[in-house]
Amino acid sequence: MEALTKLPPESTPKAKIDTKAMLDDARGRDAAWLTLLLATDRQAIELFRIYMTLGIAVSSGLAAGLAKQVLGHEIYPIVALGSMLLCLFAACIYCLKAMRPIEISLPGRTGKFWQWAMRDDITEQAALSAYFDYAQTAQDMNSKVNSRNSSDLNIAKKLGIAAFAVAAMIMLVGWQAP
Repeated sequence: MEALTKLPPESTPKAKIDTKAMLDDARGRDAAWLTLLLATDRQAIELFRIYMTLGIAVSSGLAAGLAKQVLGHEIYPIVALGSMLLCLFAACIYCLKAMRPIEISLPGRTGKFWQWAMRDDITEQAALSAYFDYAQTAQDMNSKVNSRNSSDLNIAKKLGIAAFAVAAMIMLVGWQAP
């Protein structure tokens, strides 16, 4: 490939490229980005459901623990459940951030693009170039959305794990306390 870039422009051989294959490739890539965004959204929804269910259960335990605390029982279980609840709450917030409505680029071009491409003064090469320029811009936009949503989902997963770890550490400290 490097040898081709060193040839003078008039001696560089022209590549035979199948236009249909190029368009199919661009459409396939657009579809792959959308599938990835949908998968991230579905994971966030499922994690949100799990964290909400756990949060309700932990809230019930916390309420029962607070009622018993009035009678003089240990405070460590209450602190552990409270910490766990806060971590689960934060995890739910990040799940919601990963699912937030955001502008993405859908595959295909608008009718205005195709009207422009059919004009007599527009060559096939110019139309293809504009098509792929837009495809690159759209894929870059979807990549940024995916990166942001994946990051939020990753934080939500870590907070979900941290909820149990923090609660377990507090309980171990309480168990070791005199």
